[in-house]
Amino acid sequence: VIVSPKHGTTKDEVVTEVLHKLVGRLPELDPADNFLAVTLMNINSVWHPTISYGFYRNRDVTVPFDEPPLFYYGADEYTGEKLSKISDEVLEIKRVLLEKYPSLHLH
Repeated sequence: VIVSPKHGTTKDEVVTEVLHKLVGRLPELDPADNFLAVTLMNINSVWHPTISYGFYRNRDVTVPFDEPPLFYYGADEYTGEKLSKISDEVLEIKRVLLEKYPSLHLH
């Protein structure tokens, strides 16, 4: 969840409280300061597309599965290498952004 302005403001507390009323106290909500914090720094934006590509890259997707595939179980050495490279790219983007904009919050 992105909340602007930053943490510790009345708006932050109001938004968090409204969301807690909608979904309950769990999961614990930690509002982010900006869109990059929930996209670029979100592990799901790296893992899911990469694992999906690794899983389906050599499969004939026109043939149905006999049973539902196990998503994480299908990750092989190739997929692990791709995950590592993409993770390195994201960290380099983060480094460059923080170098140019030191006050940017990406956590």
